[in-house]
Amino acid sequence: LIIYLINATLVDVIFQNDNKVSNRTQGTMNAVNRINSELSEINGNVLFIVAGIGNPSASAAAAQQHFVNIADAAEDFADVKGLSDEAKNRFNHAKVVIDNYHERLLNFQEMWNKAAAEGGTLGREAFGGDMNSLYTQDIYPLQTTASEMLRATISIVNRDTAKLRARNTKNTYLLMGLLLLVTILGELAILIIARAAKRAQAELDEREKNLMEVDAKLKDIMKNIFKASVDAANEYGLGDDLVAGANIAGFL
Repeated sequence: LIIYLINATLVDVIFQNDNKVSNRTQGTMNAVNRINSELSEINGNVLFIVAGIGNPSASAAAAQQHFVNIADAAEDFADVKGLSDEAKNRFNHAKVVIDNYHERLLNFQEMWNKAAAEGGTLGREAFGGDMNSLYTQDIYPLQTTASEMLRATISIVNRDTAKLRARNTKNTYLLMGLLLLVTILGELAILIIARAAKRAQAELDEREKNLMEVDAKLKDIMKNIFKASVDAANEYGLGDDLVAGANIAGFL
């Protein structure tokens, strides 16, 4: 039972370690991939506005909702336990870039709306050029920088995960070795106990045999004493007085 409990404990430790690593990696990947997906959607909305496709207000509103989704995914990332400081720092840097990206788009939206309301080019001039240059030189680099930092975060997490899995594999082999050692020690203990029990049983059998021999000798002695007492009583005419016969036999 003890060996079984030890085995079950070791197996549970191995499973829990692997499960923690898997959950950590999966939670991180899900959060970062969601953010990257939302950034791609935002980029599409911005392109619609820059290219003059569709309703700019609807595209801007959709972009704002994607930023809300990014905030939710960032909270999920923050809830992941056991991440390295390097992964956290790289993700925080990505968040700073995303916040700057968001702020830049809000400024862009404000100036765009003002230019549209006034019917002039104030919005474009405020950003120092035409809309294509504004997108390629100012807005898009922020989005790509944030995405690159997020991919770098994933790379760091993958590297950390590989290290953890390597360490867990090493620990698994150590635990398996310990498990084998415990099993061997358990078998040895059973063998030693079995031999000790067999030896104790042999000693008990020998003692019982000796007691039986002593008992048999005592019976023979008692028979001889009885016979000698009877013979002495008959020889000296004492009849059934075996005590007197025993006293006489003791002197013969």
